[in-house]
Amino acid sequence: MNKHMPGEPKSIWMATTVSLVRPSITANQSFDVVVVGAGIAGIYTAYRLKKAGLKVAILEAGTIISDVTGNTTGKLTSQHGLRYAKLEKIFGPEAARTYGEANEWALSEVAALSDSESLECDLISNPAHVFTTEEGREDEFASELDACLKAGLPASIPTSLDLPFQIKSAIRFDRQYRFHPRKFLLGLASGLQIFENSRVLEISEKDDHCELVTDQGVVRANSVVVATNYPIFDSNFFLAKLSPYRSYALALEVEGDIPEGMFVSEGEILRSMRRQAVDGKDLLIVGGEDHKAGQEENTEQCFLRLEEWARENFNVREVRFRWSAQDNSTPDGLPYIGRASGTKQIYVATGFDGWGMSNGIVAGKLIADLIEGKADEAWEKLFSPSRIEFEAVPTMIKENLNVAGHLIGDRIRRIARHETDSLANGEAAIVQLDDKRIGAFRDDTGSLHLVSTACTHMGCQLAWNGAERSWDCPCHGSRFDVDGRVLHSPAVKALETFPV
Repeated sequence: MNKHMPGEPKSIWMATTVSLVRPSITANQSFDVVVVGAGIAGIYTAYRLKKAGLKVAILEAGTIISDVTGNTTGKLTSQHGLRYAKLEKIFGPEAARTYGEANEWALSEVAALSDSESLECDLISNPAHVFTTEEGREDEFASELDACLKAGLPASIPTSLDLPFQIKSAIRFDRQYRFHPRKFLLGLASGLQIFENSRVLEISEKDDHCELVTDQGVVRANSVVVATNYPIFDSNFFLAKLSPYRSYALALEVEGDIPEGMFVSEGEILRSMRRQAVDGKDLLIVGGEDHKAGQEENTEQCFLRLEEWARENFNVREVRFRWSAQDNSTPDGLPYIGRASGTKQIYVATGFDGWGMSNGIVAGKLIADLIEGKADEAWEKLFSPSRIEFEAVPTMIKENLNVAGHLIGDRIRRIARHETDSLANGEAAIVQLDDKRIGAFRDDTGSLHLVSTACTHMGCQLAWNGAERSWDCPCHGSRFDVDGRVLHSPAVKALETFPV
């Protein structure tokens, strides 16, 4: 069968659910807690706090569960690649155990909630595997297995793997889950007070409360939780500690059997696999092609390379869905969850590194417990946004040199002049007009859209993302649509636009 790629990217989760339309916030309201961001961390935090009897509101800049959480691969697992040996080396075996216990708790919590709240979220127990097709990594996998077993995790060496290619090394985690994250969270959100299309522009602490300036007016709260993937409030110098990456996924209809279990590879080429039923038929989800946000010249090729790999290994009949997502990695491999530095009642959750389905639940419990004054000391210390680990410094330096190259280099790089009337439908270019660089895009109807290419966060020069039709920042991952509206933080201000 010939290759087929659906038009506009849309995840399998977004395509198979419908969300209610929710109102925007109005000014001069007060709450016990305001949660900024309606992804898995924000919704679960609000759910726990409401259960504790607090007056809670979620402010979402767009619509709920439609950004990062709405574009995941939906694997709910404590198996996070080759992570535990690294955590043991940097923090010690007790820290690796704490991280594993926290994520294992998250799995049990989702299972318990799906039962107690009667959430039909396609929750299915499935083993999770990390594997490699590369020679010479046996010692690395042996060290990881040893760290996992010392951490009390359900890890083992699989006797066989149901995959259509040869595996050199692998580790299996039992009692893991795959699920439909959006069905799960829409169920939790049904009893929460949520305001959509309510962008928070500024957050500050006053004497006895926090103040949030939104595009709809000022709102007050005793505590604020920032759960915006990349924080819009930065007292922890996240600019130096977070590295935003985009990744891609396809949902495929295939002939023959689909591998039973969940899989993620380690090596030069990352690949993720799992199955998901849609309308009674199992589809194969494959993911990969990760790259720094705003630093891939041709994002369409990411989808095409993923499809080509899938066709080489499976009998693909059709590409049913395609989508991409963005998440932040940290230098030491741990998320930042807890009280923001220098504040009393502002909390943050970020840096899930692609494993937000479990870590988002961990974040909700830890932050809710901190607000209630009953947090587990081991969790609080391990995930603290203020932690400093010297072994992670080389990684931090490398990532910041990359950012500096784009922050400075992109400003002075010579750009060839383009005439806007030469742009074909669906094509974009950076145009030099007088002393300004302008991002020009001609849509499918022939209309031209002109915006500044200076990111409103810190002024980095934006890059065109052809697969998503957006302007992406190569420094800190902000994204904007063709009319300059913010799609992804840390930016909160729209791009300058220009008349045609």
